[in-house]
Amino acid sequence: MKSIVCDQGYAIHLLCISETLGDVAAIYDIPKSEDNATNNQSELTVHTINARAVGSILSRRCVTALCYSNAPEGVSVNVIATGLDNGIIRYDENII
Repeated sequence: MKSIVCDQGYAIHLLCISETLGDVAAIYDIPKSEDNATNNQSELTVHTINARAVGSILSRRCVTALCYSNAPEGVSVNVIATGLDNGIIRYDENII
């Protein structure tokens, strides 16, 4: 049994597990503060199936949806797609 802990102590808002690799993507919502007064931000972190950190990305918008693509490995590149609070959908293949 492994545990994934956010360094800043924020609660996990969304979680998604890759069907092809078992990697875990988590979204932490960063609440408004003096440094971040305009709107809530989110941080996307990715960990391996063994809870080893792979990478993270800070979003200036609040992430409201999270999904891994599940194409066969070696045939195509899988991505993480996120939906933002303003209706925009983004994907990133570089974090994994």
